[in-house]
Amino acid sequence: MFRLFTKLDEGATIRELLALEELKGERIRGRSLMGIFAALFIVALGAKYILLPRLPSATRYLGGAFPIGMFVLLLGLMLVYEALFYAFLSRLVARRTTVFDGPRYGNILIETAFVTGMLIVLATKLSPALALGSPAVFVYFPFILLSILRMKFLFSFATGALSAAAYGSLGLVYFPPGTGTGIFDTFMPVLAKSALLLLSGAIAGYVAAEVRKRVENSLRLSGERERIVSMFGQYISAQVVDKLLAQKTEFEGETRHVAIMFFDVRNFTLFSSTRGPQEVVDFLNILFGELIPVVNRHNGMINKFLGDGFMAVFGAPLSDGRDAANAVAAGLEICETVDRMNMEGRLPATRIGIGLHCGEAVTGTVGSRERKEYTIIGDTVNLASRIEQLNKVFGSAFLVSESVYALAGASMAKAERMEAVEVKGKEEKIQTYRLA
Repeated sequence: MFRLFTKLDEGATIRELLALEELKGERIRGRSLMGIFAALFIVALGAKYILLPRLPSATRYLGGAFPIGMFVLLLGLMLVYEALFYAFLSRLVARRTTVFDGPRYGNILIETAFVTGMLIVLATKLSPALALGSPAVFVYFPFILLSILRMKFLFSFATGALSAAAYGSLGLVYFPPGTGTGIFDTFMPVLAKSALLLLSGAIAGYVAAEVRKRVENSLRLSGERERIVSMFGQYISAQVVDKLLAQKTEFEGETRHVAIMFFDVRNFTLFSSTRGPQEVVDFLNILFGELIPVVNRHNGMINKFLGDGFMAVFGAPLSDGRDAANAVAAGLEICETVDRMNMEGRLPATRIGIGLHCGEAVTGTVGSRERKEYTIIGDTVNLASRIEQLNKVFGSAFLVSESVYALAGASMAKAERMEAVEVKGKEEKIQTYRLA
């Protein structure tokens, strides 16, 4: 036995999660069988204690040699067994624990033996021909059909094969080949029904295998989605997730042309020092709650939260070829959104700074088995951060680099050219353009 994790993560394999799904399907199967046997038990009790005492004609046909009392006992025992097996499965599921296949094959043997036992009782009390031709044979089929919920071909096929073998063995015992005079007391009808039971098990096994395949695909897709969200952060858009799943990207290290945005709240240190912790958190949640969807709408992704700000990337891991223009559009909408929230009184008077730069950067996943993160590193990232800081120098809210200006096209029509200045880490002065 081994334990499964509650959530899909690096420690839970697809096989382990499938084992948990098998147990859940097994539990549904057990619940269904409990319902079937409870109904049969009630009917048998009603026949024994209500129908037979009040209807002499029924007693003549059923109450004589027909072993109704034995049927009540067998159905009661089977109901108790299925209830215990269901409780066992529920305990396993609650503890996220799986079990190897052996007990389930044992369960198949017990359930098959139950039906076979009913037929033996009927053959003993009535006649072999009546027993093997009675509707009691059909009790094999619920076990075969519900075995699909076990999601393994061998479980279903074993149920059909054991049913066919048990029923066929009774036919060989009661009607050895070459004996019997009528169609109902020869081995041929038994052989035909045995073949039908075996075929039913094979068909149920095929369906179970198909169900398993689809569950496995769903789990794999869910695992990929969780892996992507884990690497790219909680606020990646659903559309980006779907595109990444469709492209089967491996997120290995590569150099990409990206647009990097840095966003910062001005004078946040002073603000946070005069407010309570919950008020500070509420402020950031309200602000980011409006701004994150803006970045997502323009095909960007929040790569990192930086306390009172964030870093967003446009062009990685996916690009539509308009990364600079998308980043500019997102920045302008962010400025408009903050202004609107200030006017509506949803925020205390808030000033912001945005810096944009585009160029080559190294992208890929870094981290360990337990935690990985999609990261963007390089001079492009550093310069975008420096440009955001220049808003303090120019008294602006939104600055872009010359490379962004060259690529963003029509969105730069109202850009104001600023004085070239020196920044840390650069020997030459850099040119910026003000948009807000």
